[in-house]
Amino acid sequence: MAKKKKGGRVSGTAETVRPDYSASTEKLSHFPASLALLAENWKELAIRLVLGAWMLAVVLALWPYVNNPATPIKMLLTGLAAVIITALVCVKGPLPRSDLLVGFVMWLGWHGWTALYAMDPIYSLRSVAPEACWVLLGLGAMAAVRRAGQGWNLLCVWILALACAALYAAAQRYGLDPFPWATRNVEEYRALPATFGNPNYAAHALITGVVAAAALTARRSTRWFALLCALPMLWHLWATSMRSAAIALAATAAMWILWTGTSIVSPQRRIPVAIAAACAAAAVGLMVLTLAHDTFSEALTRRVARQDSLALRVNGWKGAGQLIAERPVIGHGPGMYIRHAPSQWQEYEKRWYARSNQRNAHVHNEYLEFGVELGLPGLLLHLWLLLRHLGGSLALAARSRAADTRRFGRFAALTAMAMMVDGLFGFNLHLPVTGGFFFVLLGMTEGVRLGIQQERTSATPQADSPVAEPGRWRQVPRWAWLVLAVAALRVCWTDYQCDAALLRTRAVVEQMQKNQDLPKPIQDQLENTLRQAIARYPWESTFPQRLGWLMLQQGRFAEADSALADAVRQEPWNVRLWGMRAQAMNGWAARAVNQEQNISRGKALAHRAWLYGNKAELLCEPYSAAHDTQWRTALFFLVIAQNDSRSSDNLPSLREFFVDHTRKALAYGSKDPAAVWATLAGQMVSWNDFDRGAPSLAAAMELDPRSTDAWRVAAALSEKGHVGDIIDAILKDRAILRRDLPRNDQLFLAANEACVKYFTSEEKDLQLAEVLFQDVTRALPNRLEAWAQVQYISDRPDAIRRQIATAARRATGIHPLIAGIISGDAEALFSHLEKEIGDRAPIGAANGQGKQLNWLLPLITPMAQSPEHRLALGRALVRAVRTGHRDRHLRARIPHCPGPLLGDGRHPSLRRRPPQ
Repeated sequence: MAKKKKGGRVSGTAETVRPDYSASTEKLSHFPASLALLAENWKELAIRLVLGAWMLAVVLALWPYVNNPATPIKMLLTGLAAVIITALVCVKGPLPRSDLLVGFVMWLGWHGWTALYAMDPIYSLRSVAPEACWVLLGLGAMAAVRRAGQGWNLLCVWILALACAALYAAAQRYGLDPFPWATRNVEEYRALPATFGNPNYAAHALITGVVAAAALTARRSTRWFALLCALPMLWHLWATSMRSAAIALAATAAMWILWTGTSIVSPQRRIPVAIAAACAAAAVGLMVLTLAHDTFSEALTRRVARQDSLALRVNGWKGAGQLIAERPVIGHGPGMYIRHAPSQWQEYEKRWYARSNQRNAHVHNEYLEFGVELGLPGLLLHLWLLLRHLGGSLALAARSRAADTRRFGRFAALTAMAMMVDGLFGFNLHLPVTGGFFFVLLGMTEGVRLGIQQERTSATPQADSPVAEPGRWRQVPRWAWLVLAVAALRVCWTDYQCDAALLRTRAVVEQMQKNQDLPKPIQDQLENTLRQAIARYPWESTFPQRLGWLMLQQGRFAEADSALADAVRQEPWNVRLWGMRAQAMNGWAARAVNQEQNISRGKALAHRAWLYGNKAELLCEPYSAAHDTQWRTALFFLVIAQNDSRSSDNLPSLREFFVDHTRKALAYGSKDPAAVWATLAGQMVSWNDFDRGAPSLAAAMELDPRSTDAWRVAAALSEKGHVGDIIDAILKDRAILRRDLPRNDQLFLAANEACVKYFTSEEKDLQLAEVLFQDVTRALPNRLEAWAQVQYISDRPDAIRRQIATAARRATGIHPLIAGIISGDAEALFSHLEKEIGDRAPIGAANGQGKQLNWLLPLITPMAQSPEHRLALGRALVRAVRTGHRDRHLRARIPHCPGPLLGDGRHPSLRRRPPQ
């Protein structure tokens, strides 16, 4: 039976209710207040709609017309959403009064204060803009989310966006990606970055999505939707292979188990137990990393042969600790870690940068990075925000009367735990997606708490006595937030434009790196674009760096050094900049000596090159470009010292300095090792240091058999009688060049000639020399230089004729002179000889020598029976023999020519007739 309540009707029974006109009159009297409440609710709804649109946009946005297709467009959309939300909050009414709002003010204020004391205040202040946008989003969430259901609706939008991003990752996996990525053959793309631009960034966001989906499955109305969204997110998280994601989710599950168990055993103590467990876990992890750091770091550093992200992060943590010790109070400024990190690189990081030319822009530990940028006070503020959110979420989960609100509190606490653990191995609060979501989560949780508090306050009868207003220090002017939002949006817009300029200049620079012969107008246009970008975006060091590189390629060394100096002022620990400055100084010094004939100025410029190279070497010794500039500087001083008797005492030390840095450049991976080996071998041969020069030359020839510099050094070594030290390398290169014919035929002829000369000297292996001669004539039968190598095998005409005849039987398309000798056809022989005389180059000139015809004279002279034949032979002698010996050769070879010789050593009949 239904039980009648005192002063009420019987529940469960139908009863006719009379109209209460007094109540209607009361409602009519409050109608304006209802309209005001409705207008306020519409403003809150508009804020929530903008927040939902921002969640979709920030997760899914990609833009191909900027250098970084993900971050600039996401931050631009975030800044736009921040302006709209802040304007709605300001129009809505007074800001919510909360200690979290005071925390937001202190957070942004400390960012701005530390930025003023940074090495580059403009760049650091601009780095505060993302934090300002995220705080404003959190402020909007605090003002618009009053009930847990509103927060759940926003979370549905969040996991929907992440699920769509995960489906796009599946399209990337199976080659259905329509987005024009610059390159797809990299590890970052193979790990499926989706719409985040990096698999690490994707994993940071997916952690929050998985926790939100797990919480939404506990609600009957969103259960199946959350499950459908969770499946692609879990697959994408697995595909990224991020170890920190698994650790974060495991810690979150452990906290949920601890909370559930404590709720059963001791419900009153579950909040302090959960907070204490989280703090204890963080303390234990920090202690283990601190105590085992040296052993752990050394063990990982041994694996430098391949990139290991864990080893890189452990070494980066040590460097970050040293940066914190440098400025523990004020920090180095927001966004300044990337510029200060090279000053504290560990050995592993130096070798990784030298090998891959890459460096980490973040510490991969959120707490250390905030300590570096904001100092210890900023780190404490960050910890306060985390713990304050964790405590408020647990309070909602434990003390709220509504089950949906308690569930929302548990979700907020678990998400905070996941992001705290994930922050130990990443930088989720420095990213546009997860950084914004964190502050929105803070705002939603605080808004729900304030909504419950407001309901309780309105339900409690208030006394007639006036209530004390909060202090003025807690009443932040509303419109100041809107000014901050507009300023942050402008920074995001200029950052977007700067990134677009980076893309435009990068495309031309990469094209110029592939093809040095770009038209001059294109290079001039690139220069103008870079100079305009430097004037418009003075905080970006990439533009002066690219301008300096362009000036280097054009040989404008003074302008290159000036542009690079501007870049160095912004990044004084950038190793590449110091190496490029040293390269510019070396080129400038060489020009001062060679063109301006100013040796003293050249020495001064070379000394500056040595200083810059030494700076680069101190910053990163494994960086091979630093050693390349150093040995080039030493080579400059060695060349100068050869003509300066006052520098002769410094020659031994200069030589050892040169040898030391060439070997370091080779050990650390020089870009052109064959050229370095050839230069080193050439210098050692010039010092008569054949014991070290020959192996260096052999290494150069092995790396690049087609190097003309190496063969030039080989010729010098052969002239000094030490070709036997590199004969094995020459034979290997000869075989390689043989396969490349007809390309590099001159190098093949030189290699074969060196081998034939070596094996015929002192009759080392005459049979092998004959085989090499027959092979070169078979490979290049139409080249007289190939047939000329027979002179090293024998100097008797009959033996030479026999060798030529033997080789000619196996060759096709032989040279006409050789064919005439073999066939005995004097007319054809001297007809071709007369034709060859008209060429500019000496007959048979090979490698700059004009003596290749001499070996043919004993074979040709007996065939010159008529005066025309002797005339052609005389002209050939004039072309092939040096002027000082012409008279003797002419009298010896053409004794029957009438008429005296003229003063220039030429017979009147040998003068060339002018063309008709």
